[in-house]
Amino acid sequence: AGFSGASNGPDVALLASGAGTVTVDLLITDDSGQQSSAQRSIEVIAAPVPAPPPQPGASAPAGGGGGGGGSSLLWVGLLGLAVAALRHTRRRSQATGAALPPR
Repeated sequence: AGFSGASNGPDVALLASGAGTVTVDLLITDDSGQQSSAQRSIEVIAAPVPAPPPQPGASAPAGGGGGGGGSSLLWVGLLGLAVAALRHTRRRSQATGAALPPR
């Protein structure tokens, strides 16, 4: 790894050329010519490589997951409406004397 270039200004940005240990030297000179320096080693880590997108028709990777949503508010609300509709139908059938299907 390494940095390329130098700068003469209050703010400096350098781009590492790769992963590894890089030594950065800082030399500051004021208006009267006085100098101060510092040196630091920096460990540059390579960026993670993203997983490739799934291919069309490929099966899902093992490891669980998927599904879910069984307790979402929409699902619970629709289930409640279905139960209410079934109870209403049963009560109406009992009131008219119509035969109900066996349970």
